[in-house]
Amino acid sequence: MENSENRVCVVPNRSPVSSKSALNLYTSFNKNFSISPNPQNLSPNSFYKTNEFGLSILSDKCFQLYQEVMTDYDWQLNRAVGLIQKGVKFDLFRYNLIKNDVWQAYCAEIFSFTKKFIKFVQNTPGFNQFDSKDLAILIKHRLFTCYGLFLTKLVIDGEFYMMLDSKVQSSRYLMEKVYSKEVSDIIFDLHERIHSFRLTTKELAVFITWLLVSEDCDDIFNKELLVHLRMYYSQVLTYEFNLNNRNHDIFNAIIETSSLLNKLNRMCSRACYENLTLD
Repeated sequence: MENSENRVCVVPNRSPVSSKSALNLYTSFNKNFSISPNPQNLSPNSFYKTNEFGLSILSDKCFQLYQEVMTDYDWQLNRAVGLIQKGVKFDLFRYNLIKNDVWQAYCAEIFSFTKKFIKFVQNTPGFNQFDSKDLAILIKHRLFTCYGLFLTKLVIDGEFYMMLDSKVQSSRYLMEKVYSKEVSDIIFDLHERIHSFRLTTKELAVFITWLLVSEDCDDIFNKELLVHLRMYYSQVLTYEFNLNNRNHDIFNAIIETSSLLNKLNRMCSRACYENLTLD
């Protein structure tokens, strides 16, 4: 990553902020803060300097939790860069693939990520106020979308450099086999769009958190909390974009992309063993 990005994303050298204290502190700054619950109203003009300190704490917390998830994936990016530098062709990884091995590797990876994702959501300020049923519904509705966002840096030049296990290298080819070519094309088009935003790592961390509550979910019982958290994290995302002098276009693009990402989650959840065929 470029040094300029690192400068923007470095978390201040202080003890980790607890989820409860972060939410309480921001609430104290938010008593006289009028925010629309409609995410379509997200715009550069929707935050005020009086909330800057509370917003920065929530932003730091999002980034801290993002880093905890990514700890187990950092080596994957270094490996991907190495493969690119050596000119390794992914066609080499298509041979001798066994259907059971591929499916088990994908399932094991999703299961491993799900455990990390559950912890991420539970520790995000405010989300522990959902009961276990609502939390499970929220995670289910956002799992594949957020998985893709966490690993978007492993999508390079239209190829997916995720190593699933010691035997199975993921790739665009395997994504087509697991999810279908139509869904796979949508996935890679969305990654290309996200890359075009040139988000800093911290912006990406806040974007993932905001996406969790960016859209209504009929199955969730505590809809009031969902709207309440949308208010908070719309402001955190707005704060982070304004901090980096983003223009209004990024806000419109994010809104449009979030709608597509939420639809994509439903498509990916339909993947099944019976539909997996390897050439």
